[in-house]
Amino acid sequence: MHFNKIPVSYAKALIMAAKETGRLDAVYNDILMIAELIKRAPDLRGFLENPVVENKSKKKFLKEFFASRISNESAEFLSLLINNKRGVYLEEVCGLFKFYYKKEKGIKSVTLKTAIDIDEKLGARFMEMIEKKLNSKAEITKEVDTSLIGGFTLKVDDRLYDASARAQLEKLRSLLSGKT
Repeated sequence: MHFNKIPVSYAKALIMAAKETGRLDAVYNDILMIAELIKRAPDLRGFLENPVVENKSKKKFLKEFFASRISNESAEFLSLLINNKRGVYLEEVCGLFKFYYKKEKGIKSVTLKTAIDIDEKLGARFMEMIEKKLNSKAEITKEVDTSLIGGFTLKVDDRLYDASARAQLEKLRSLLSGKT
């Protein structure tokens, strides 16, 4: 995995500062909210990345917008990012912070794809089995992929486990056609 050094440095610095103050979980929740806002509001990203808009205006807007919504540590971090003309990296810093947070907490990223939408009860059972098998906490993302036909695929970090009907049919077709 290759990352730009600037956002990596800021994400690591924020992790260290949040750990030192004992506010790692609070800052993580702030970062989740900020990342979601950036994702849903492209105008916000454009505003922060716009070199024509003065840093003073950006800081004022962020301070008023996030007033009581985020911790002091996160607010100071946003201010630092803007002061250093690094607002353009905010989205990437958020992504890297989440990555380092999960690494710090030993949380595995898991993507569960099923052919049909599964209910919360079944999702919770999957989560329980996954955490037990991994002997680790897991953050699960559920997706529906009708091309699986049936069954599921499970991606844990960068490993893929395919228990789908589509994969079984492809194996059977390969076997019948003499290809291994």
